[in-house]
Amino acid sequence: MNIKNKAWAAVAFVVSIALTGCGASTASSHGSSGSSTSNRQYIIGADFPLSGINAVYGQIFSEATKLAQTQVVSSLHLLPNLKIDYVDSQALPQPAVVGWQKLVSVDRVPYVLSAFSGVTTALGPLATRDQVVQVNGGGVSPNLGQLGAYTLNDIPLISDEIKTMLPYLNKQNIKSMDIVYTDDSLGIPSNKLIKKVWSGLGGTVPASYEIAPTDDSFTSLASQIASGNPDAVYLVTYGNQDTTLITQLRNQGYTGKIVSYSGLDFPGAISLKQAQGALFTSERVNFNASDKITQTFVKGFKKAYHTMPEYYQANYYNAVLIYADAVAYINKHHETYNGSNILAAIHAIKTFHVVGTNVTFRKNGTVSMPIEINEIKNDSTVVIKN
Repeated sequence: MNIKNKAWAAVAFVVSIALTGCGASTASSHGSSGSSTSNRQYIIGADFPLSGINAVYGQIFSEATKLAQTQVVSSLHLLPNLKIDYVDSQALPQPAVVGWQKLVSVDRVPYVLSAFSGVTTALGPLATRDQVVQVNGGGVSPNLGQLGAYTLNDIPLISDEIKTMLPYLNKQNIKSMDIVYTDDSLGIPSNKLIKKVWSGLGGTVPASYEIAPTDDSFTSLASQIASGNPDAVYLVTYGNQDTTLITQLRNQGYTGKIVSYSGLDFPGAISLKQAQGALFTSERVNFNASDKITQTFVKGFKKAYHTMPEYYQANYYNAVLIYADAVAYINKHHETYNGSNILAAIHAIKTFHVVGTNVTFRKNGTVSMPIEINEIKNDSTVVIKN
């Protein structure tokens, strides 16, 4: 879920943040907010794809953040008067930068949720210069841990997923594997890493195919893969490209195993006839945990959307909880409410109890979480290895 960016950050101007806060003592981890902050309007930003070919992801992410906004105030009592302002990134760097400027200069937010590796990469320098915390819960490029202190990822990166999937495939007697990857900040480094890890396991990559993020037809490519007939095809693609690729691969007669990373986990792929039997990795979240945070989230999500949540939705719900905890810490310590103090609070708290697990941020802004392997089966997903 990523678009290549090399210089979009240069088009954005530096925006200073001049937010002041009021000090009131609150608990630093999921505590009640102080009464003197009850009239304050807390605002965070969400730079999500709300239109375009990847709008399905924006809908998935927004379901979680809208629920979090309601529950943080009414059910969990973590923070009063929370508002989330949304801008449309279209999953592209340039619109994302424009949206960032609106969030920072007009809405004056100190904390922004982002998604897609290319978008997160483009916003990384702006987050550092503007001292606004960026939290990514969807992009998984192996390079996202190199964007500076103000970019945090509450999702494992694809490097962790690859190192789980490939040894499993090797044990399944899969020896040859083609790669299809997007020409962007996710696909390019992932292609290199897959080749390195797979060759280290004794596997071969007969061919790897680079596609543009905007490509929408792959009949010729699918025919080439089917003719070569590798044991597996690893897709480092996302959204509509996934469903189109898988459909055309099967239509061209390819019968091998289709494998991918967490980007394959969305309703359009799971319900696709041709995708049944495909494998993908994802972070492990225990939605059956009995703690209040998990149960409030799961019950609320099922009531609002009539389905079980996915880990992407847990990530973005968690990102709102992390913000609420950081604000509580700031208020407790009578510190100014701004991005630099929110970042400092996150590192001071360090470990956060969130949906189905605990999240601890490494110094480079990444997290370590267990990875599981899933199979698409009967229009649903089944965990086959955790």
